[in-house]
Amino acid sequence: MSLYGSSTLLSRSNSIRALLGFGPGTILFIYLSVPLFFGKPKKIHLPSMADRIKSKRASWKGSLLSIMGRVELVKSVIQGTLLYSFQVYAWPVSLIKSLDKWICCFNWSSDIATRKLVTVAWNKVAAAFAEGGLGIRPLRLLNHVAMLKLAWQLVTAESSWALLIRARFFRGNHRVAFHVSSSIWYSLCPFLDVITDNSQWQIGW
Repeated sequence: MSLYGSSTLLSRSNSIRALLGFGPGTILFIYLSVPLFFGKPKKIHLPSMADRIKSKRASWKGSLLSIMGRVELVKSVIQGTLLYSFQVYAWPVSLIKSLDKWICCFNWSSDIATRKLVTVAWNKVAAAFAEGGLGIRPLRLLNHVAMLKLAWQLVTAESSWALLIRARFFRGNHRVAFHVSSSIWYSLCPFLDVITDNSQWQIGW
């Protein structure tokens, strides 16, 4: 067991750890399969999740799968795994681009490191079924949708986490103006603007 402190004095943290028998804990660490850290989410904060995805696809290399079999693996396993983290952080664009590149290579050649010459752009191939594509949703879009949902829940929900975040980062109906090192709050701020700009009061019926 480890004890993680914030701005608590070192002497006080040591006293608490000695009393409880806990060891010292340091950021970054993994909690419920999600990395916890301070500040803006960066590529260096999420390598373990990206490596896990990469290793999954590497283990599928050489499997006797059709292209539709590979598509279903991507949608059910890869995107399903990422969606859990997508609902917590706005992932760095560079990392999402790398993941999209791996998905593209895997679907065409069954190997994430092997590019294959194709005649149709990937954004057309991965489009929705109704548009003639394979229905592979862009990872960046998935991340944006998940963060918009979280931002909406923060504004409207009465659950414990939403009340805690609003009490800490809002003053009345306005967000705090000072810098906050919370990685979740940093991810939410741009999407709160989208929620605010696209919401309105409807009085009566």
